[in-house]
Amino acid sequence: MPPMHVPFRCCLLSLLAGLWPTPPAAAQDARTAAVQVTATVTVEPPAIHCAWVPDPTASGYQVVRRLAGTTGWGPLVTIPGGGSATSWTDANVAVGVRYEYWFTKNGPPHGQSFLAAGIEVPPVHDRGTVVLVVDDSQAAALGPRLDRLVDDLVGDGWTVRRHDVAPTQTPASVRSLIRAEAIVAAAEPDQGPVRAVFLLGHVPVPYSGDIMPDGHADHRGAWPADTYYGQRQGSWSDSFVHSTGAVRPANWNVPGDGKFDPSVVPVPIEFGVGRVDFADLPAFALGETALLQQYLDKNHAFRHGHFTVARRAVLEDNFGFLYGDYPAASGWRNLPTLVGPDQVTVADYFTTLDAADGDGWLWAYACGPGSYTSSAGVGTTVDFATRTNRNVFSLLFGSYFGDWNTTDNFLRAALGCGWTLATAWAGRPHWSFHGMGLGEPLAAAAVVSQNEQGIAVNSYRSVHVALLGDPTLRQHVVPPPHAVTVVDTWPSAQVHWQPAADAVAGYHVYRAEAPAGPFARLTPLAVDATSFVDPAPLEGPSTYMVRALRLETTPSGSYWNLSQGAFASTFLPEQQASHQSHGAGCYTISDSFYQWFPTAAAASAACSGRSIVLTPNDDGYRVDLGGAIFVPPSAGATPLALADDGMAEVPLAVPFPHPGGSASSLFVHENGIVGAAEGTPPAAALPDVAALLAAPVAAWYSWHDFTTEEPGSGSIVVETIDGTLCVTWDGVESAPADVANPGTLQFQFELATGVVRLCWPALSPVGDADAGNEPLSGPHLIGWSPAGPSADTGPIDLGVDLPIRFGATNVAALALTASPAPVSTPLDGTLLTYTIDHTPEAAPGTGVHLGATFLGLTAITNGYPLAFAGMPGCFQHVDDLVDVVAAVGFGPSLVTTFWLPPGFPPGFEFHATAAALMQPFSLPNGANAFGAVTSNRITSFVAPQ
Repeated sequence: MPPMHVPFRCCLLSLLAGLWPTPPAAAQDARTAAVQVTATVTVEPPAIHCAWVPDPTASGYQVVRRLAGTTGWGPLVTIPGGGSATSWTDANVAVGVRYEYWFTKNGPPHGQSFLAAGIEVPPVHDRGTVVLVVDDSQAAALGPRLDRLVDDLVGDGWTVRRHDVAPTQTPASVRSLIRAEAIVAAAEPDQGPVRAVFLLGHVPVPYSGDIMPDGHADHRGAWPADTYYGQRQGSWSDSFVHSTGAVRPANWNVPGDGKFDPSVVPVPIEFGVGRVDFADLPAFALGETALLQQYLDKNHAFRHGHFTVARRAVLEDNFGFLYGDYPAASGWRNLPTLVGPDQVTVADYFTTLDAADGDGWLWAYACGPGSYTSSAGVGTTVDFATRTNRNVFSLLFGSYFGDWNTTDNFLRAALGCGWTLATAWAGRPHWSFHGMGLGEPLAAAAVVSQNEQGIAVNSYRSVHVALLGDPTLRQHVVPPPHAVTVVDTWPSAQVHWQPAADAVAGYHVYRAEAPAGPFARLTPLAVDATSFVDPAPLEGPSTYMVRALRLETTPSGSYWNLSQGAFASTFLPEQQASHQSHGAGCYTISDSFYQWFPTAAAASAACSGRSIVLTPNDDGYRVDLGGAIFVPPSAGATPLALADDGMAEVPLAVPFPHPGGSASSLFVHENGIVGAAEGTPPAAALPDVAALLAAPVAAWYSWHDFTTEEPGSGSIVVETIDGTLCVTWDGVESAPADVANPGTLQFQFELATGVVRLCWPALSPVGDADAGNEPLSGPHLIGWSPAGPSADTGPIDLGVDLPIRFGATNVAALALTASPAPVSTPLDGTLLTYTIDHTPEAAPGTGVHLGATFLGLTAITNGYPLAFAGMPGCFQHVDDLVDVVAAVGFGPSLVTTFWLPPGFPPGFEFHATAAALMQPFSLPNGANAFGAVTSNRITSFVAPQ
């Protein structure tokens, strides 16, 4: 295969060819080195009928079989009829199973071909993971097209893992990314194993070996070796090969130069690697970026059936027999099997494919003596740059250009021309694309071709075997459905779509939480309608995908083929553009406090042996943990005569002061409540937070379902000791009545000062519950509330949050609101107005109010507590901040604005919270030591209405 521009080499090769054994004249046709075999199938009884084109050079045929995807072949079968045989039937088959056959022909010359065959093979819904590695210098320019490519890959059943890398990175660093993804994928059942690697752009090119697969000593050395990216294991050293005889220094390989030693892949290939790389192709009028854009456009168009491609092939052979082999056998062993022997036309490659219209040719093969930029008898790189080439899969062979990382390389240039989406240097070794007859992608053909050994001449797992093109492509296209919509019929959802352009057997529907998947199939069997009811949709965001299904009849038998997916994202139940408030700001300063214990056991664990002290402070209380000592009742203590859930008045020697007033009597309720006036709740026994906050009179609470009427119960007694009224529940029983569960607690009222102490020497952990373990008399409620309604600031933890201070008046927390609704269409957006109410003065008497609105993409669901920053009770509500808008005003309401641009997808949400500055320690409870307060969170749901 001499370069066309070096005549001396042509003469030398002609001389050498005369020394090589020449087969009979009849064997000069490369088709005699193949078995042009195809399959037809029957379902009942199951059978695969194989037939091939008669070959006058044949003296006999054999066949072996294996299950597709396995490595070991079954027993050799000699086909009856000798060289005149043209068919063979395999009746030992099952419907739905993929088989591979290896047919061999006795010669001379020896011939062989592979055939994938099956009967109604099931569709492949999940193809595994593809690692998409993108040249980062091209990523921005390809942005929307890359997004569309990912959608197409997902729509064909792939899980996509993308990495952007610099062309200057080392191949080792790129391989480490791919290997890491393979390790993760192997551990994630929803993801599927890595089966393909798609290199897009001038991703770093590994070189390896000391090889000359085109037979030229001046081209011996390291060749591009994308096979390096196709395996997790295997040692690729760079320590012993020393080869500098090639004309081009790019092929030189010496220890430590970054080019690897292996000439043969160290271990079998695991992932099919495909590359689309238009760097250094000056013959094209379009530059590298434009060629990549063009490729992604035609890739999308082919996948979706935007142009029709006839299932036929053209083959041009300018070699015949060459040094013991027929290079064009790669064409004759694949094309008839993929499109049928009667659909293979022997014709000039460029002349046939360079058409202005028509359905083109799905496959093509051409070979001839080559250079880096040409193949004699076929054409040059300039032809690819200037012709239409209505062909999708193009196999080429000739000297030199199999080393594809060169200026204006002939093999690589094919991808820049016309419809062509993939090419390979097919002849050394011979490639095996037979699996594509049953819907397999190019990646599977690459793995088989790179791993097979001893089947064909030069099939030795050489590192140079390369696929140029998208490795996920398949050859049979089913036009997809379109215009998928989702109708909210909560608690179900209706998915509708417009039918595919061609006749199909039905549709499968899939659903995922996010557009990138993974998708779960919702239809065990394909539906023949154009709608589907999802009886249990996901609440919140989800994406539906619909794929058409067709029974594909090919020269390999039949299989169920799926189209690309058509998508619709939704948010269910459907939500109009809206703002929703979550959480609360700080601080709502209440004139009450409480701690709620859901069970007697919780109250016992938290309170037994502890006390709290309520000390009058300005117009409220300061509450501290500890500081009180239980005083056991004396023999002179007065027991109160209380009916179950009853109340008794205790007159005082002097009026008792409390926030908001004074009391001349205290009213003791059996269930652990002491009121400053008559009318203290409750009428029922069980604690109730709402009743505490709405109490019409001031009262102190250790509220529990106590009962002095239970046999064995102690009493509630009162006595005054040194000016302090002690009210003691002395071993008083509580429900249930069938167990012993006495508790002791004590209220101490220091009559002169207004100090109140609560002591809990011992509370029983035993309470009551119903059969569902819902507490009945177990709860315990501790707190204080003045007369009249109190703001509910939520429970506090007496063991953690003390000391605290409470005022006699309520203080409103920051409140954030937003309007109007966050509407975003492709053309219009919304100016949002955020109002921060109840902002305090930055400093008392100044009249100046300072605040800000914070917008982010991530909500902190329960808020992040800011106690560490001197703001106990305040929370940070948003993360991933994208904007901060400050505001200054002279009143408690501050206004900020934010522009929501057009083009946001329905269901997109973002979040806002606000903060205001104030003088530290200026709140009644002293909680704002940092000098800031925060608001609630607003979650905004974007919609086009």
